[in-house]
Amino acid sequence: MNIDEIITFLEVVELQSISAAANQLFISQSSASNRINHLENSLGTKLIHRAKGYKKISLTEEGEYFLPIAQQWMALYNDVKNITNLHHAKTFKITTNSILNSFLLPYIYTDFSNKYKNIMIHSQTEHSTEAHQHIANQTADLAIVYTEHYEPNVISKPLFKENMVFICHKDSRFAKTQLLSDLCDANEVYAKWSSEFENWHQRQFPYFHRHKIVIGSAIMFDQFLIEQDDWAIVSRIVGDNIHLTKPDFITIDQPYLPIRTAYLLSHKYPKPGSKKLNMLFIDELLYHLKNNPSVDIIENM
Repeated sequence: MNIDEIITFLEVVELQSISAAANQLFISQSSASNRINHLENSLGTKLIHRAKGYKKISLTEEGEYFLPIAQQWMALYNDVKNITNLHHAKTFKITTNSILNSFLLPYIYTDFSNKYKNIMIHSQTEHSTEAHQHIANQTADLAIVYTEHYEPNVISKPLFKENMVFICHKDSRFAKTQLLSDLCDANEVYAKWSSEFENWHQRQFPYFHRHKIVIGSAIMFDQFLIEQDDWAIVSRIVGDNIHLTKPDFITIDQPYLPIRTAYLLSHKYPKPGSKKLNMLFIDELLYHLKNNPSVDIIENM
């Protein structure tokens, strides 16, 4: 068993194909297959299913068990290679969604970078499923998501809660009465926040049959909240940011609106070189969240 075999195994798992892994590693497919075969022979067990007629591979039960061990091996190997560079520039990788990367995290990134000049932040914008995969594959150090998915080697901890709020024009009828009957479906700027939100919305507004527009990203809200009767239901983070750019549009809290929980993801076996970076960034993150009125931090972090 050697590091080339470990690298090939991890590449095959990530790409779900021996041929694709071979192309990525600039080796022949037969060389990639030989490395996997030698690794399996060394361990005395099969790691990968190779079904005829199927391009994608799958892991055996033993392969699933071996995967986190291989990831730890790779992490240790990288740390050994980089041991002479410990005092030079480091890269901290974080993955989260477009809302947080647009409205919440830029100020934290800036302060963190100013405080730690030798740490470069690499920020990725992904959906929750991809964020979980990045942590599982250790291609990101931390992730922040609103939806949890089970991954055996991913630790998920509640980070903060934020209320959903109405956002509407300060001179609208709804702003004065706060009666749902004063909201018109044809003026709603609607986003599919989650399946739970969609179910709640359908129960709350069973008589709605249309929207002004259905948008795919929360950063688009301020482009369509224009008329006096326009309105939307948004997360508190988004609502507070819209109010900053459009002071005539205000947020309204109601106790029956849903609450969103954000989760911090990390790997069960973090790379030794990333442990300190993770702790430094988490400390900076918690400091900012505690001073952010848009969210309620969950203290058991």
